[in-house]
Amino acid sequence: MFAQNSIKIGVLSYRGETESIESWKETAEYLSEQIPNYQFEIIPLAYNEMEAAVSQKKIDLLVCNPANYILYEKRYGLGQYCHFADYLSRQSIS
Repeated sequence: MFAQNSIKIGVLSYRGETESIESWKETAEYLSEQIPNYQFEIIPLAYNEMEAAVSQKKIDLLVCNPANYILYEKRYGLGQYCHFADYLSRQSIS
């Protein structure tokens, strides 16, 4: 049996920690079920905590708005791994 590897997903927590975890927990559970030997964990981050989490590599993935992505890409070499589709407007979201 392989050890579980933890993947920390930072999410912008503009509605509070509890609601952020509730909003993203199914995504983390799904990824944990679909990708063997990995456990995905949601890390809620206040706006003023995001940059430190990125610069200090406290998270493995970040879900943020496009403006933050551009800033962190320039400052820390953050890479884009995926984008989400907004199913209500049927437009892609990076």
